[in-house]
Amino acid sequence: MVYADLSKVSGETADKSTEVISFLHWIINDGQQYSTGLLYVPLPDSIKKIGEDGLAKVTFSGGAVPEFGPIAALVLAIAIVSIIAVSTKTGLRFNPKI
Repeated sequence: MVYADLSKVSGETADKSTEVISFLHWIINDGQQYSTGLLYVPLPDSIKKIGEDGLAKVTFSGGAVPEFGPIAALVLAIAIVSIIAVSTKTGLRFNPKI
């Protein structure tokens, strides 16, 4: 669940909003390759479409949330892969609760 206008979140900035939307976009798309290894079921295409459509409607102060730049996307991807690698190496098990 995400606010339709992220400026309503206390302390939220346009930059933070961009990161949130970009991270959720990554989860819906590229991050799906990790779902099985983390004991999640990959999202079907129909659900991905619903998620993308919803993210496209999120705003910040009534305007579109700026796109995530390629450098920031790379840093985010490296951070996520690092978390997965460390958790695998240390035997940390994710125990998702629904």
